Amino acid sequence: MAARKGEAILLLVLALCLAPWHAVRAGSEGETGNVITGVRVESGEESTRVILVGREVPTFNVFKLIQPDRLVVDMPATRLSGVEKTIGSSDPRIGEITASEFTQAGSLVSRISIGLKPGNRFDARAEGSNIVITIGSPGAERTASAAPAPAPAANPASAPTPAANPAPAAPVVSAAPEPQESPAETPATAADFRVVESIGDRGRAGSVAVDRVQAQKNGVVDIVTRGEIKAYEVLEVFGPDRLVLDIYGGTMKGKVRESSLSSPAVNRARLARHPDKVRVVLDYAEGKARPFKVEKTRQGLRIAFPKPETAQEPAVAAKAMAAPAAPTPEPQPAPQPKAAPTANPPPAVAAAPAAAAIAAEAAQSAKPAGSLRDLTFRQEGGEARVVLEMKGEVQPQVVHTDDQSAVLEIADCSLPVTLERTLDVSEFGTPLRSVSAYRVPGEGKVKIVAATSGVLTSRLERREGAVHWVFEIASVTASADAAADPAASEAAPTEYTYAPDEVAGYSVREPAMAEGGGGGAKKAKYTGRRISMDFKDADIHNVLRMISEVAKLNIITSDDVQGKVTITLRNVPWDQALDIILKTKHLGKVRHGNIIRIAKQDDLIKEQKDAAEIQEKMKPLEPLRVRIISVNYAQAGDIEKQVKNVLSDRGEVTVDTRTNVLIIKDVLENLVKAEGLVRSLDTETPQVLIEARIVEANAFYLREVGIQWGPEINFDASHGNPTGLPFPGDIRIRGGADDSTTNTDLSGTGNPGRFAVNLPAAVGSGAGGAIGFVFGSAGGAAALNLRLTAAENKGEVKIISAPKIATLDNHKAKIGQGVSIPISVTSAAGVNTIFVEAKLELEVTPHITQEGSILMAIKVTKNEPDFSRTGAKGDPTILKKEAETQVMVRDGDTTVIGGIYTRKTSDTFIGVPVLSRIPILGYFFRSTKYNDDRTELLIFITPRIVNRLQATVTQK
Repeated sequence: MAARKGEAILLLVLALCLAPWHAVRAGSEGETGNVITGVRVESGEESTRVILVGREVPTFNVFKLIQPDRLVVDMPATRLSGVEKTIGSSDPRIGEITASEFTQAGSLVSRISIGLKPGNRFDARAEGSNIVITIGSPGAERTASAAPAPAPAANPASAPTPAANPAPAAPVVSAAPEPQESPAETPATAADFRVVESIGDRGRAGSVAVDRVQAQKNGVVDIVTRGEIKAYEVLEVFGPDRLVLDIYGGTMKGKVRESSLSSPAVNRARLARHPDKVRVVLDYAEGKARPFKVEKTRQGLRIAFPKPETAQEPAVAAKAMAAPAAPTPEPQPAPQPKAAPTANPPPAVAAAPAAAAIAAEAAQSAKPAGSLRDLTFRQEGGEARVVLEMKGEVQPQVVHTDDQSAVLEIADCSLPVTLERTLDVSEFGTPLRSVSAYRVPGEGKVKIVAATSGVLTSRLERREGAVHWVFEIASVTASADAAADPAASEAAPTEYTYAPDEVAGYSVREPAMAEGGGGGAKKAKYTGRRISMDFKDADIHNVLRMISEVAKLNIITSDDVQGKVTITLRNVPWDQALDIILKTKHLGKVRHGNIIRIAKQDDLIKEQKDAAEIQEKMKPLEPLRVRIISVNYAQAGDIEKQVKNVLSDRGEVTVDTRTNVLIIKDVLENLVKAEGLVRSLDTETPQVLIEARIVEANAFYLREVGIQWGPEINFDASHGNPTGLPFPGDIRIRGGADDSTTNTDLSGTGNPGRFAVNLPAAVGSGAGGAIGFVFGSAGGAAALNLRLTAAENKGEVKIISAPKIATLDNHKAKIGQGVSIPISVTSAAGVNTIFVEAKLELEVTPHITQEGSILMAIKVTKNEPDFSRTGAKGDPTILKKEAETQVMVRDGDTTVIGGIYTRKTSDTFIGVPVLSRIPILGYFFRSTKYNDDRTELLIFITPRIVNRLQATVTQK
């Protein structure tokens, strides 16, 4: 039994060592076909460099294996050309180097294996198109990794440019140099740099003009801008030391500018314009880095340099010197964006040369009171715990909490370089995305930053000598965990260990985003600890024992579980690996607390069927129980039929109409089902308020111009002008057009009612105007009467009717207002009186959809009497306006369901034939009338859900 346990532990260690901890992505997805043309070994006094010469920017994975110790470099989509399969070495730090090629997932992979002598550490990085692995003792890591960089040119572009989103998880990283023209040429080592802080969103930086850089008498340096700086980044560059500030969205006159500064800290400022930013490089006066503090002001940025004697670590600047109340209190490492599906989430980069120098200088200072020995994350029920194993007396305290992060500060504490990294915990499905640990240079503090999704309540506990930083997440994850796995709460808590490792390397380009975008972390189906496996023809019992050790669960197998498995899995949850193995062998599992029983799938299905049959046979023997269920919103009789469908043959249901309750009698299981059904059906019905607006607009215009005139001529003895003829002796000429409307004398006319042309306009009291002329002879024998009339009428009428009614969902409602007009009808039976309704009416049936919109069947009617148009007996006519339709409208929105627009125009000409057509004179023989009537009808509907919350719950 002890031998089997030792074998399982050995398999577990081997699987964990096989896990590729870091995927180095140096090229984009589309760059394939790289070629390794040679392997060179350069031995030095303190370190050995193994250079893999390539033709393109490489993509590679680096991991260390044991028994024997060796370093493996895998290069996807890469082939070997001219590289010997075996390369001997007499170097004291490395052994034999082997090269091979194999195919994985349809892609060619080249592998270089380097034998390692005990006691050596390594550092891997990309330099141009080459991969450089530096191997040496831990004390020689700084010398082995940091080749001297050439002095910077006057052009500010010589400062390294990090990737678009530099991995802040690494305290120090190195900028990749530009690819060299000749693949065989060894590129110079690029200058190291460190991202101190990154403020603001680069995508929303806006535009800001950078005017100048000036120094004050107290040594403070100001970067003066026009406009507010919304996003900037501060970097420290080493070899030689200088300070770089990138102002995103910045513009400036010219492409490059340089100015001298009279400051004890910096003596020169160089500015360069880039497509998306302006870079400001400050050269230190003594060529040595100094502590600094960057603050944003209204005029730009201000950089203060404390006096050297007050600084504890002059080699680097303290990025945490900003005030705690700043919007981003800690420029701590942020969670890495997820890599492509084929790559594992990259951990933090191993300590680069600058970090080693920091650690060396810190060691020379006073010894702190405590130190952080280990950092782990675990999830227990509704709590997420960050466990800090401490040495010495320290007092941690939470100094900052907001909706994006929480910061724990440990004063007078040290942090090993191997723990200054970021722990990605997003796969646990909690509101915590990552946990980062880093040192505050010059202050002797360690800060732990938890990146969160929302504001979380936290507390500190001490348990078994460790400090637990506990986050309450029960309200967020407890229900989801229970639904996913009811027995999960009984299992041991899942733990993710944040331990030192031997992995190095970094991505020289921005890592590709995982499929699905950079959205928030989602609850994964599998939440177990991630493991890696690589077995060939392994006994399935040994594999299951290894999974049992990782999961901290008990696994029991039946006699039918046997066979061998060949499996290669990298960085997958153990529960997912278990499911894959079981499906491959047609096996199934049943979990009881912390025990997993594994058997053939057919046997488990048969067990379930047998259990169901036994349960079904036991139902007739179960005692009957009675439960009274009250119904609040519905009628108990309406849901009686649905309840009967879930009862057994022995069950019955009775309705008490007085109290509106259901009396149900059946076995306990069916009573629970019936009550659940009643609670689902007995919900408050949503109400809808429908408001209709009927808008009528009438506009009319009338213009009339008329004329009346008539002569009166007498030839008789009374006027002294007889004709002197026997016949006719007297002649009298008058107008023959009689006007019954002018029987009375009108001012200005004579002998009214006798007109030759009688074409008046409709004038009278309150309408139009008229003027009359009388022309007569001296003896009164001749006279001419002339009357001009004109009228113009213009007006607008608006009528708004707004019926409003509330009703329940899917219930018809109607509201109306109007009059009943009596109309006499004559028939054979005599005269009867009937009543015709003339009213405004709204009839609607609403239905609330799943999306919260309202579907309505609407009928709007408006009938009104028109007394200007009457029948033979004086009965008025009925003007009808009606609209009937179905529409869907969002809650609270207004829509037009219909409208009618009519326009009636008329241009009337009345005149005397022939004479009315004579130019100019024709106006005395005609009248004109122009009429323009416009009518518009619009019907608006606005529905509103009265109890919006209940409507949402009902739809869900």
